[in-house]
Amino acid sequence: MWHDIDEKIISVKGFCLSSKYKGGKIFGQKLNLKTIGFIEITSDSGTRGFGENYASIYIPELLPSLVDFLEKYLVGKKVGNKNLMNEIYQIPFIGKSGILRSVSGSIEIALWDLRGKLLDKPINQLLSKKRDKLPCYSSGGSVIMSSKEIEEDVNQSLNEGFDAYKMRIGYQSWKKDLERIESAKKNLNNKILMLDAIMGTLRPAWSLEDALKKIKDLSKFKPRWIEEPLNPENISELNILKKNSEVPIAAGEAYSGKLEYDLIIKNKSVDVLQFDCTHSGGIDFCMQLSKDCLKNKIECAVHVWGSPVAIAANTHMSYCLESIIYVEIPKVKLEISDFMWVEPPKIKKGQIELSDAPGLGVEITEDIKNKFPFVKGTGFKI
Repeated sequence: MWHDIDEKIISVKGFCLSSKYKGGKIFGQKLNLKTIGFIEITSDSGTRGFGENYASIYIPELLPSLVDFLEKYLVGKKVGNKNLMNEIYQIPFIGKSGILRSVSGSIEIALWDLRGKLLDKPINQLLSKKRDKLPCYSSGGSVIMSSKEIEEDVNQSLNEGFDAYKMRIGYQSWKKDLERIESAKKNLNNKILMLDAIMGTLRPAWSLEDALKKIKDLSKFKPRWIEEPLNPENISELNILKKNSEVPIAAGEAYSGKLEYDLIIKNKSVDVLQFDCTHSGGIDFCMQLSKDCLKNKIECAVHVWGSPVAIAANTHMSYCLESIIYVEIPKVKLEISDFMWVEPPKIKKGQIELSDAPGLGVEITEDIKNKFPFVKGTGFKI
């Protein structure tokens, strides 16, 4: 069992790498580079585990110093210690939520990767895999795409083995957005469509009144959900929107830690709760969120918008949870991704299948670090 591992942690480091995109239209990153924050934990045998931190897309320069601060809580302790992260999570005022919880949860992902590699087992086996099939969807449809580009994006997704597709709205005129949605719906035929208003990103965000009017227009397309239709800070009106919406409401990717999620689950403010172990607070925390949602009859879907580490971590976790209805697979491709997978996942008939490679099934070698050095000024910014 993983908790019997006696090896000790000798270092915990945070670093960022910058990768070019492989074609497609990119919103918010004019240099055509995406910077991703990674965690690297090394045990006394020299084995390394990796995690990813989603918040570092926005504040890459902060990650190394935050991890340096947290390293002292972990060095010298056993990899198999069940309570290894507790001291960090219990730091008064800042340990349970916010950026520190986001980063410490990413450290926990690296810890799971390390455990899997030391035991020569994939993470889902350490977490008690519960299912063999896992639905996923192609997440594309940039807000700056035209109707014709949306059509091409949908058809490419279908050819890649997906039977569900998500697109972004809320940036262009509402008339153009409705035309873009019509194009997606037409080309999907009977396949599933999700819509993302990205009101955690766009400003000004829709008001409650705006959201209600727009959702009424969207109802004819029968989307699986409308995502982030309000500013994530506007939790109080999310519950009102959900009660009056003709389309299922999805939200949750913007939060990190216990307090916000507890409020949303308790008030049943969404139909679909979305979380991401690279930001929300780690694998253990997200697994508990899933169980809480199951008790409250709330569906769950995982957010993924990063490298193979993020895809692998959220997918391994989801294999162990019965309440996950979808895993998000980013449509935009990164050059770095071609080098990180031990064996790439397979997408068949709308399902994602991971290999049985140890840990996450990813590696970040020194050659990869040298090939994709961090470029300052590449944090996401509109």
